[in-house]
Amino acid sequence: MRHVSADIGAYTCPMRISDLRSRPADESAKRIAEAIEGAGSARTRIAAVRRDQSGAKVGSHSSGIADFRTHLASMRSEETGLEQLAVGPDLLHRLAPEAREQVGKSWLRSPNCPYYAGERAELVAAFRLGVAEPKDFSIEDGERERLHHHVFELKARRSHRDPVIARLYAHLRHHGCRSLTYHVWLTEDGRLEHTREHVVLPLLAQRLDHPLAWTVDHWDFGVAVEIEVPGPDEIYSVPDDPGDPGEHRWAALSPNPQDRAL
Repeated sequence: MRHVSADIGAYTCPMRISDLRSRPADESAKRIAEAIEGAGSARTRIAAVRRDQSGAKVGSHSSGIADFRTHLASMRSEETGLEQLAVGPDLLHRLAPEAREQVGKSWLRSPNCPYYAGERAELVAAFRLGVAEPKDFSIEDGERERLHHHVFELKARRSHRDPVIARLYAHLRHHGCRSLTYHVWLTEDGRLEHTREHVVLPLLAQRLDHPLAWTVDHWDFGVAVEIEVPGPDEIYSVPDDPGDPGEHRWAALSPNPQDRAL
């Protein structure tokens, strides 16, 4: 995996806050939206932190490949080696041999977020409509060339008149998120080099069966993808949980009037 440094060791070019806010509004946000929209596939890695039954924090990592055009991703746990597939809104886990023998199926479908399936449309709309708020900008030395590192924040509002943005907000609220931090590394000619999504849940939204924080990296855009999707007869489904606990967590987190529809 290619890592692009954002630490003190990287060359940085400081900007005034006025430059930071004006630059993405006219040039950078448009370039980023176009770059994200044109990215058909990428290598990916997900790092998550949960609490176990004893309350201790436990990290988990999975890596693989994503096809944004067909809304498919194939991942493998770095701890257990077991496979996981994201197929549109469905999340499939390959069962261990003893579990496969017990249920007569090879894959387990578990409830996934009903509002978000890894599409890029939400991010493209967030940049084009000015929903993504610029937070930082630097110029860094990459492995082959200098990179423009942009940092944005997406805040979870109640709603939005644009249905794509409204779906993004619902996705954040479903997970109890107040905001999402999004990093974008572009080459000087506007080519997408690396993206990173990072979320940390507030204490009120934390629960045992949900990550406390997660980071999703994408790089090597345009990589060849071949993902085999199992048939319905190979999948054992777990019923979806009724209701939307994320909405209840959100209500406790942010009753502020500015979170009404924009």
